[in-house]
Amino acid sequence: MSRLSSAVAMLPLFLMLLISVSWAHSLNMTGVKVRLEGQSATVSIVAHAHLLHAPNTSDEIAKRLQLSINGKPFVPTKVQLLRDKANGIVIWQAQSKVTVSQSPLVELEAPIFPEVADQRTVLTVIKDRQVLDEVLLNADHPSGVVGGPHERLTKTTVVVRFVREGIGHIFGGIDHILFLLSLLLLGGGWRQLLKIVTAFTLAHSITLSLAATGVFSLPPRFVEPVIALSIVCVALSNFRSRLREPGERRIDWRPFMAFGFGLIHGFGFAGALAEVGLPREALAWALVAFNCGVEIGQAALVLLFAPALGVLVKRWPPVQLPVVRYGSASVAAVGAFWFIQRVFTA
Repeated sequence: MSRLSSAVAMLPLFLMLLISVSWAHSLNMTGVKVRLEGQSATVSIVAHAHLLHAPNTSDEIAKRLQLSINGKPFVPTKVQLLRDKANGIVIWQAQSKVTVSQSPLVELEAPIFPEVADQRTVLTVIKDRQVLDEVLLNADHPSGVVGGPHERLTKTTVVVRFVREGIGHIFGGIDHILFLLSLLLLGGGWRQLLKIVTAFTLAHSITLSLAATGVFSLPPRFVEPVIALSIVCVALSNFRSRLREPGERRIDWRPFMAFGFGLIHGFGFAGALAEVGLPREALAWALVAFNCGVEIGQAALVLLFAPALGVLVKRWPPVQLPVVRYGSASVAAVGAFWFIQRVFTA
């Protein structure tokens, strides 16, 4: 039994070490927004500065943009380039004279950074302040077309799209996963776990809404290291928390930690949502749908992890303490690595 307990308890360590080689919560979106109004087109591109290496950033973006409107290549004029050093992004904007038909056809022939494997490009087309559609370009879908026979972006398509984005962000954001799992390692009844998840949900919903609507936000250079630090703090707190005996009553601090750090995680969710290209014309629907997607992903993790841990502990009770110790140590080590990495690369 002791060998089995040790082997099972060491599994989280190996899993965490494998995860640590990747960059958690990587922001890998490039936004291309095309606004059509009157006889002009305005194209805005939001890209990560570290992906642009040419001396003339504006010219490099112009060369990378393979955009056509109604079958004619977009020729940029009145180009502006803004640098947001705090967030590590550049904003390129250009205008051009075009003939805007009743049903314009906009085509982006390739992602802005096709050579970067994990980069995705979101193309958003707006005509007369109405969103026509949004398409995602990646390795599987290297080109995107908006307009022509395509329908306008409806509430249904907004909801479906942003629910998917929310689910994808949870399962793609390893730091959020580790934060949740470290909160659940001590186990407990469903009522306890519900309090933890509810506290985290309430907290990140508040700050996600504030940031997405422009009321208040924090820069990623602050948010990302603190998210990593939250993982370390929660994992280390598991060493100070004695496993509860059956029938024993004492304060469970995990809901309070979930709420406090959840406020910071909400700003992280907002950063990912901004990358996707939140449609201002359907802001409320997109925001609610994204948050619902996050909750679906979060609930799936809890429903997978909590019963598995419960069955494991019930069948082999001696395994619980080693799992908590080794699992928490592994999570804390990964969180500390991410914290140092993010501080020195901010």
